[in-house]
Amino acid sequence: MAILWNVGKCDPAHVWRKDEAGESMDGTRVMREIPKALIFTSITIGMNEITEKNISEWCWRINLCGVIRGHLFTDEINEEFLRPFVGLNTNAETLTRKQFVREVMKRLERAHDEREQNRREAATATV
Repeated sequence: MAILWNVGKCDPAHVWRKDEAGESMDGTRVMREIPKALIFTSITIGMNEITEKNISEWCWRINLCGVIRGHLFTDEINEEFLRPFVGLNTNAETLTRKQFVREVMKRLERAHDEREQNRREAATATV
């Protein structure tokens, strides 16, 4: 499924930059890297919009992922960092916190199991 997004309610100064290298189709503006990353992060964290009401949860989920796998943006995301992007929405699946934590744990378990399987196969191959 394609990711659909809308940044029309976000602060345009934080979303767009002038196209100086001919990157865009119309030659006028290009989306900055942070809103692009937030669009795809919405899938990872199971939240399809940033609102004043859920901005703290966005921070919590992004920071949890950062603690586990390394930070996506800076050392820690806070509400001030996300506030210009209030209004961003996508068609990402929405997960409750409990569902999100369960998914994170499943991903960690799968990654561990794959590493162990690879380690065993490598050990067997060298014998």
